[in-house]
Amino acid sequence: SNIWFYLGVVFGNRAKKFQGQRGSSACKRRTGMVPGPPRVQAVAGFWFVCTLVWFLLVYRSCANLRYSPFFDWEAGAARWTAEHAARAEAASSWLSSNRSAGDVLPFGASAAPWLCVAVVTTARARNYYTQLLQGLVTRSTPQERIDVDFVAVNTAVPPEKNTDAIRGASVIRTINTPSDSHKINGVELKTWELRSAADYVYALEHACNSSAAPLWLLIEDDTMCTRHYLSKLRPVVAQLANNGDWIFAKLFYPDFWWGWSTGSIPLLSLLAVAGGLLGATIFGVGYYLTRRRRSNRVWLLSAFAYAAFVTVLTLCAVGRQHTPFAIGYPSGLSELHDGGSTPAVLYPAALAGSLAGYIRAHYGEQPYDLLMDRYAEERQLHRLLYQPTLFQHNGAYSTKRSREIWHAWKYSLTYRD
Repeated sequence: SNIWFYLGVVFGNRAKKFQGQRGSSACKRRTGMVPGPPRVQAVAGFWFVCTLVWFLLVYRSCANLRYSPFFDWEAGAARWTAEHAARAEAASSWLSSNRSAGDVLPFGASAAPWLCVAVVTTARARNYYTQLLQGLVTRSTPQERIDVDFVAVNTAVPPEKNTDAIRGASVIRTINTPSDSHKINGVELKTWELRSAADYVYALEHACNSSAAPLWLLIEDDTMCTRHYLSKLRPVVAQLANNGDWIFAKLFYPDFWWGWSTGSIPLLSLLAVAGGLLGATIFGVGYYLTRRRRSNRVWLLSAFAYAAFVTVLTLCAVGRQHTPFAIGYPSGLSELHDGGSTPAVLYPAALAGSLAGYIRAHYGEQPYDLLMDRYAEERQLHRLLYQPTLFQHNGAYSTKRSREIWHAWKYSLTYRD
């Protein structure tokens, strides 16, 4: 706002100079009624007030936008904690209730299952796993589950540490990782990243190997599923037949990586020009309707620059993720060019073992989700993403190194409940 004020003073002084040299009538002819310094200061003050009001409105409206720099983290954490507590209590009550015989996730009920769903769970301070189990049962029908195999992999060592997995064994077939699963050649894996990779590899190798399903869906326990997720997944499987050689299709992916960056400069420039033209047009029309004459070119250019400036600031404040026309989320299956993220991933059973062996052979070089991307690139296999996502990341707190870090950014805006 100070920049606009000083520019106004400069233009005002220029008009004053013309007045001294040519007289007031010549100044009016040459400048097209350029206002003098008092009016310039008034207009600059008006722009300052407009900018201040804009900032207050944007700040208040962006407080609940997860990917905005103005996002209120403390309020968001408190809101999520309350929602999580309500879901956890409901899931615990559901697990302890007298459920019907249909409220069980089957394994081996069909001789020719089309899908094997494997849930990877570990001991956590927050009981995400019971919420996921409740969702897998209550958000699908027995008819939808009849030709699907379900299995859970309890990666806690010893298994008794994961009390939720022990309780959930009445709902889903559960297998436990061996006591030496966190060791390589007798050497203990000390970091959280290496132990997580070992758990995921074990699930890839052993979770569904007794199932005849051609597709394996690995779900981490801190996720939520959409309603009728199995019925919504069948069209995805039909589309996979037209995507050639593929290694995985992600059914969840966070929008965090799709924010504004240096690669967004051309798009931001285009949007700034559009906003500037709109602002200059509104200013010019308003000036003509109130003064019955055209506005000076200098003021039109100033209005254009100001509107473009406000447009860019607004887009950056809102966040690209909350600006759908700036992203253009694809619908259905599309090629995924970014890496990471494994809360819900669909694999072809024929390649799961090879992928697990690759990750095991390259422990410690990269996180296992990035090793998956490297495996695909080396073998020129397609990495796919389905949107709108069928799963949502439920865990807002990371258990990494036993520290609770709020992960507000591990979230998908395309998820529909």
